[in-house]
Amino acid sequence: MDLVTHVKNSILSAYINKSKLTDDVLNMQGMSGSKTRHLYNNMCSLPGARYLEVGTFKGSSFVSAMYENDQCTGFCVDNWSEFGGRDDFFRNTERFIPEASMIVHDKNCWDISKKDVPLPINIFLYDGAHNYKDQKRAITHFKPLFDRRVIIMIDDWACDWVHVKRGTMDGIEEAGLKIVFSHEIGLVNTETYHCPGNTFWGGVV
Repeated sequence: MDLVTHVKNSILSAYINKSKLTDDVLNMQGMSGSKTRHLYNNMCSLPGARYLEVGTFKGSSFVSAMYENDQCTGFCVDNWSEFGGRDDFFRNTERFIPEASMIVHDKNCWDISKKDVPLPINIFLYDGAHNYKDQKRAITHFKPLFDRRVIIMIDDWACDWVHVKRGTMDGIEEAGLKIVFSHEIGLVNTETYHCPGNTFWGGVV
């Protein structure tokens, strides 16, 4: 299966709440809706997946991405300086996902280099600071870590923050990346963003 087909299938399955996730994972406290979690789990079912997540909080997204995806190697980055959640993250990862499949970097994301992420990343999720500068830098800084073809997911895409979209697109342009396929997911089953339950939280692209 080619990468674009995998992405499309992952999205369609997420809309109908289909993935490997259990109710325990779906009910975990965190800043992601259940459909978002299904999406991340489906994306990381890609054979040979090498996943990098920036902005982890309590681990609802990271655990969802990695759960029952034994072929996926996961890297995540957070220094837990803004929202806390470090202890909850390690409790959740210890409970749900095997240690051998993950590498956690407790540091500022802008200090991450190829030394920290030695494998070429083919799935990338950014959910760090959502100002223009950091959204743009999320692409330009991490681009050297990407494989030749990479799935890029940006959280909170549907929020009323023009910086999320403009920063991301300007970063893609500056990094010289070519978009082969794009799908924007807005607010689903809610009239406002950051709603838990059967939603995509704040949207994602």
